Amino acid sequence: MVMSSAKLLYDATARITQQEEYEVNNRLKRSALIISAAAFVLSALIESPVPAAAASVQTSQSIGSFSLIKGLPEGTYIGSTLAYGKSKAAALIQDGSLYSYDRAANTWTRLKGSRVSEGQALALLPDGKILVIGGKSPAVHGYSSNEIYDPASQSFEPAASLPHVIPELPHMKAVTLTDGKILVTASYTQYGVRHARSYLYDAKSNSWSEMDKIAYAGNELVMDQAGNVLSYGGGLHDGFSHGQYYNSKTQHLQTISGLPYVLRFSAAAPLADGTYMLAGGSYGPGASVNPSTAALIFLPQKNQWKVIAFMKEARAYAGAALLPDGRILVVGGQGVNGALHTTEIYNPLTGKWSDGPRMKQRQGSPLVTVLANGSIMVTDVQGGSTSAEILTIKPELSRQKVKYDLNGKAVPLRGKIAATATHFKSGDWIYRAKYMFEHDVDAYSTVGQIKYTRMYMVRENSRTGASEIVLDGSYKFLKFEKGLVYFIQEGYLKKMKLGDRYAEVLKVPAASDSSAAQEDSTFAQHAGMPMQFGYQQFDGEYVYAWWSNGMDPNLPGYPVRYRYTGTDLELLSHTPGTKFRGELVKHGDNLYYLTGNEEGDQEKGYLLHMLRKDGSAEKDLALVDSFQIYNSRIYYSDLKDPIKSVLSAGKLYSMRTDGSDKRLLSSQGAGKLYFQGNTVIFETFDTGTIMRVSTDGRKKEVLLQGNPSRHVYHLTGVTKDYLTYNKHAGSDGRWLGTYKLNLQTLKATRIES
Repeated sequence: MVMSSAKLLYDATARITQQEEYEVNNRLKRSALIISAAAFVLSALIESPVPAAAASVQTSQSIGSFSLIKGLPEGTYIGSTLAYGKSKAAALIQDGSLYSYDRAANTWTRLKGSRVSEGQALALLPDGKILVIGGKSPAVHGYSSNEIYDPASQSFEPAASLPHVIPELPHMKAVTLTDGKILVTASYTQYGVRHARSYLYDAKSNSWSEMDKIAYAGNELVMDQAGNVLSYGGGLHDGFSHGQYYNSKTQHLQTISGLPYVLRFSAAAPLADGTYMLAGGSYGPGASVNPSTAALIFLPQKNQWKVIAFMKEARAYAGAALLPDGRILVVGGQGVNGALHTTEIYNPLTGKWSDGPRMKQRQGSPLVTVLANGSIMVTDVQGGSTSAEILTIKPELSRQKVKYDLNGKAVPLRGKIAATATHFKSGDWIYRAKYMFEHDVDAYSTVGQIKYTRMYMVRENSRTGASEIVLDGSYKFLKFEKGLVYFIQEGYLKKMKLGDRYAEVLKVPAASDSSAAQEDSTFAQHAGMPMQFGYQQFDGEYVYAWWSNGMDPNLPGYPVRYRYTGTDLELLSHTPGTKFRGELVKHGDNLYYLTGNEEGDQEKGYLLHMLRKDGSAEKDLALVDSFQIYNSRIYYSDLKDPIKSVLSAGKLYSMRTDGSDKRLLSSQGAGKLYFQGNTVIFETFDTGTIMRVSTDGRKKEVLLQGNPSRHVYHLTGVTKDYLTYNKHAGSDGRWLGTYKLNLQTLKATRIES
């Protein structure tokens, strides 16, 4: 992924209006964030990453040692743990049984008398009792039952039920806030649709209330010493990393800036200065586990992510805890070759990692619990065997505090500038998008022809030259109006006041404000939920996007539009798009997209659908496999006029955007189209020939003649002056080299063999 600075450093203001698409580099390694051997140039605004190979990894001064704990049943899946009393811990296992660990006796004891099965989370109440949350009871079909365990009387008593019965097995987390209330987040999937809830429990009144409506719940809840909470982590198939922040002063959940990389199942821990660390995780979307060495710090005061030195060892599903001296311990996890028993320690003052004490057993998905006496308990199940051990911390560690304040340090841009785009000006400040390319990140996103790994909104003072980050993470800028910035980030419509650090997520309007809600009762069910329709097109007033009842990209979506302010949500058509939804293309007053064919067989192509952007008229134009719009004409492969090929393909046609004036351009079909002025260049399906044809179809020129019995050509790119292609043997498909063809002289030059 090493690219020349000449190719990267250019202003692409006019070129970033194309639909953004996420692309994973085909060289993605199992350890997804890797280190480039080449160093790169620094500027005053650009911070070099700390390469893993160069990071100092030393043997840590001994913090203590691990010893095994026995007494849990073999094969027990531990869903939740918490510390209570002076040196005790509770563990909730899969069937809902509650166990207590006594550090003094180093034993586990099952707590009998529970009337709730399959509890999902634990929380410590202000009086020292334990709240078991989200279980089942015989009278209820679903998860809503709760009970309280009293360590003093060693008995259970019922607690108020959750406000909603959760119909499917939920993923649930809970923390005890500094005011004694319990914050709970839960997510579950029903009929392929993901649902999320957030609740507060008041022990004084034994009552529950639903908090802000949320569109997702993170994998973990991590609380700092001031009672602020970070909710982080996406699911297996998410293409972005979730994050929310509970501010104890405002008592609301705020959506935070998106993680710069798609990291899931990271170890998380609060730092002593109110910041948070994420270490490792599984990199990239999909069900496979790709352990990462990445480590980041979330800075709540700035709502920004700071990449720090990478860990020594790639690990996903690891655990983490704040040590008494202010450093962070990361334990176990899934490494490249399986479960780990190694640990690492991060020193925020020096910014370096060191080796920690080795565990007795491998812990591939550990739960970490810090007991009141400072000991750290680690529990896990591997290969059907339950593992639990305790790290006894040396007393002197609490007297050797490491002092630091990461919130107070400025965060420079990271990487090299790939492109910039100016959004607006306010006073002396110019607000711009900065697309950055980091050489130690082996996956990237694209906008047009720009490849980048991280994106910021930055403001620069035209008078003083000062510069600062306004927004961290990829976003789509919509509009600046009356001191408010409207944008879309991770699919969510947001607005932010100039000078603020956190944006407000706009909500789905109520039925009285939305014609779509009146047409479709499903919209009404989402009233008050965050608007997560994403982005396809924007005309300066309306955002055009896909909507479906679930956020599963496999489900077909319906075209909708809404104002950038979050009002006037409209369902434009009851004709859905295809699976994976594809692209909504806007041209003039119309939208164009692919939908299912008349037979419902998607292997036989798609119907190209034209829709007025206000939803007032619509019609099908042709049966196609794909289409492109250029200079007010639609270019498409017509499957009603197929070519003779092993592939399902049609002859290449063009027509006006209203479906009239149909013209045949190539009877051989075509792959991806590259337009240049009044010509289009493409590769044919049947012979592997590269052609140049005038857009009116009158002039045709063979640039490279393919012959399936000898050799074929595969077009890989076109610029103003030349095209690039791969040459393959026609008999067995062997690669014979990569070439560049001058479009003026038609002279070919081999560039790779």
